[in-house]
Order: sequence, then C-alpha cells, then structure tokens
Amino acid sequence: MNPAGVLVFAFFLQDLPAGEVRLSDENGHYEYTAVHRFLTGSGYRQRTFTKSFTLDKEGQTEGRVPVSRWLARRPENGCRDAVDERTGEAGRVCAKDDGAQGTVFGRPFQASFEDGVLSKLTLGSVRFIRGSAPLPNARPASEGFAIDGHSGPLALEPAVPGDPPDGPAEEGARALSHAVHHRLAASGTAPDCVAYARALVGELAGMQLSPRVVYGLVEDGGRAFPHTWVRVTHGGRSSDVDPALERTVTSGRYLALTSGAPGPKLGAVYLDLVEGRRRVTQHVIR
Repeated sequence: MNPAGVLVFAFFLQDLPAGEVRLSDENGHYEYTAVHRFLTGSGYRQRTFTKSFTLDKEGQTEGRVPVSRWLARRPENGCRDAVDERTGEAGRVCAKDDGAQGTVFGRPFQASFEDGVLSKLTLGSVRFIRGSAPLPNARPASEGFAIDGHSGPLALEPAVPGDPPDGPAEEGARALSHAVHHRLAASGTAPDCVAYARALVGELAGMQLSPRVVYGLVEDGGRAFPHTWVRVTHGGRSSDVDPALERTVTSGRYLALTSGAPGPKLGAVYLDLVEGRRRVTQHVIR
C-alpha cells in the first residue's frame, strides 16, 4: 500500500470509465469501497458500496483473504481460500507467473505490478488501472471534465486522433434510434448509454448499415462526459445517432474517440482526463 494505506483504481467496463475502487488497509482494518457511476437517458447516477473487514495476523477474515487485498499485493504462486467483498461468496483464487496470471473463482485474470503493488488488472470485461492514489485533485468522470473554450469543435489537449463521422444521420436511422430510446426508457431498467447503443446496433444489424458503437465524449451543461452512441454507414458515408440522449450529433457537442472495439488505449485516455494529464478544449479553427 502507499504511505497513506490507500490504493485507488479507476475501473472500466468495455473500456468506458465506470467508477473507482478504493482499498484502505491499516492496522488490521481493511475496507473496500466501490463507486459505480453510469449515464442513463435521464442523466448520471451513482452507487456506492462499502465493506469492512477485521483481519488476523495472516491478513485473513474467517480463514479467507479478501479477493482485492490478495490481488493488490503481488500474490504468490499457488491457490488460497478467498472471499468476494461485494457478494460474500467464498471460493479459490490461484496465481502463477509471479502473480501475472491466474484465476478468481475460476475466472481468468491478467495483472501487472509496480514495486510489488498492483498497477493494472483485467478480469473478464472489467479493467482496473491504479491512479495516483489518493486522488485529491481528480474529479470523477461522472462530474464531467471542464472544457477550455466556448465554441468550435470538441478536442483534447494533448491531442489524440479523433474519429468523426462524414455527416449528419439520415431520417431512417434517427427514427429507429428514437424508437429504441422510448422502448428502453419504458422498460423500467434504467439502461445506461452502452445499453442504448447496443440495442440500436442490434436493431440495425440486418439493414446493411454496418452499425457499430462509438466511444467518446459528449458536452452537457458546459462539461464533457464519457459517452457512447452509434455510427452507421450507408453508401460509403458514415453518420452518428445518439439513442440515449436523442440529440443531433455535432462536432461542437460530441467528440468520437473510437468506433467498434474500444481497446485499452481508450481507457488510458479517460484516465488521463480523470487525473488531469489531458484536458478538453473547444476553440474555433481558423
């Protein structure tokens, strides 16, 4: 652990920032806190889960090690009994290659470490990246990122290659996006922007429009938020629609970072924004 006894990880679902995990480990008291933030059609929501443990001299509770604590300190090769902090489920955790690979309750993971402390972890579709813990100056992604400027296309500084569409969406795609939005909004499930985008991709899949999910940023209320929407291609021309927010996708309000498979570089860009290594700009191009 760091000198303050706290580690902070940004976690990503499908390479979109979804929240933070904080691990506090001091004097036999271990606390796991997960903050999950997500965008629905009606705005951002947040859920916080906290679980505390009293640990014995072996770092265990009732003969089991908390999964996150086992992973946070480079685990030794072999298997141990463990407990899942969120569910209370008991199971086995196993490591090999000096902790770089293994399984958590049968699910494979890959991990990397710096000075014996976990720095990156991939577990299924979830990725964790350790931040500069603690993060006193970092604003969570759900609060949005400040935008430097007031007009012109959204961009990042330092710049990263964008992935803009060729032009505005046609009426057919907008109508189907509208229908998907209202169907999901009426379902009572509070879907997030990824669910909206995937639902629309499913609807468009058989229409020869090559639909794919777009990952990027959207401006709302003068701040930029991580977001997903959908890109279609017709007659060699690409256009974007947003089934979650039902807005016209323009360069002044949307910044597409990638479309299709997101990949780890997208997560690194979002983490740079969270930790202040990049900023969002909006300036008129002359």
